Amino acid sequence: EKHPYSASGDAAADVRRAMQAFEDDFGVPMMIDPDDAESTAFPLAQLKLKLKKIGIKHQLLHLDCCANGAC
Repeated sequence: EKHPYSASGDAAADVRRAMQAFEDDFGVPMMIDPDDAESTAFPLAQLKLKLKKIGIKHQLLHLDCCANGAC
């Protein structure tokens, strides 16, 4: 069986498979829509670009992330 986090070339299918495996293994519900990821998630690459625009040498970023929709 293919590893749930292996890339297949179809990004939406990859996210769906990985999130389903995460939900099955850890009980964490899928809270993003792989078919509409731009409006339900924030890509790390986009975050890096935004932080790079700040223009300082060192940055400390604290992310408060949880799987609870009420957070």
